[in-house]
Amino acid sequence: MFTDLKGAGKDTGEQPSRFGSPQPVAKQLPEYTFTLHTW
Repeated sequence: MFTDLKGAGKDTGEQPSRFGSPQPVAKQLPEYTFTLHTW
């Protein structure tokens, strides 16, 4: 689980750099955490 979290975090970290807007990433982060909590 920790590895998955790290991998997702890395992906989200790369996305803002490419897009240049951390807004979409910030929206994805809460969703991912929510799914984790529900799991």
